[in-house]
Amino acid sequence: MMVEDILREIVENKKGEVARSKQKNPQAKLILQCNEYDRDVRNFKKAIKYEDGLALIAEIKFASPSAGKIVNGMGYLEIAKLYQESGAINALSMLTDAKYFGGKLTSITAVKDVVPVPVLRKDFIIDKYQIYESYLADADAILLIAAILDFSTMKKFLEISESLNMSCLVETHNSNEVKRAVEAGAEIIGINSRDLRTFRIDHTLFESLSKEIPDSLVKVAESGIESKIDSKKAYDSGANAILVGTSILKSGNPPQKIHELLSFN
Repeated sequence: MMVEDILREIVENKKGEVARSKQKNPQAKLILQCNEYDRDVRNFKKAIKYEDGLALIAEIKFASPSAGKIVNGMGYLEIAKLYQESGAINALSMLTDAKYFGGKLTSITAVKDVVPVPVLRKDFIIDKYQIYESYLADADAILLIAAILDFSTMKKFLEISESLNMSCLVETHNSNEVKRAVEAGAEIIGINSRDLRTFRIDHTLFESLSKEIPDSLVKVAESGIESKIDSKKAYDSGANAILVGTSILKSGNPPQKIHELLSFN
């Protein structure tokens, strides 16, 4: 398989997953369940919008197509407790894709019982069904990937999420995607330095694209952040928050690594 085909393969697999979910629990029933499910949604946007200083969205993932297996011998609750021990996380990101990232949707509820911060569902959202599903799974925010959504779909997904009081982190990789995200009404825009088609990191991407996002919006630097030098560079380039998973999880001491990443603050 060509590396460039990974994103396409993931999306195709996701279409099959959603179709099977709809057979088990039709969308009309899911929406009814959302209407009946009264819950507090933690404010993700407020949690990561620092006026001065850099917020941290710490990510829990067990594997990825680029890094292979990331975590050995620890469950998501243990990782969440370690992150919380640091006293320095502002939000959590949970990878819920099972096939490629080793996650599961039900982990969000369990994690929220041990951490007080908002939790982002990070997955490949291609159908509004998944937004309702995220609400029922206790997600406070969802990831929308501009590379796999056209403008009208993105706008609609933002509206549905807002109606459920969930935030959206709209992930972008180039100028065109940033422009679409802004025009669609995104309030939180992430710039992922990792190209999802090739999984290569471009360490200059956040700095160059950040200028194209209005300062009134929340800016998140994603991927390739391994040291406090990287964190400071993101902050100096306008980031309100950084989203970091692999370098924390592979460090062997997550609380210490979290403090190291934020030690310039």
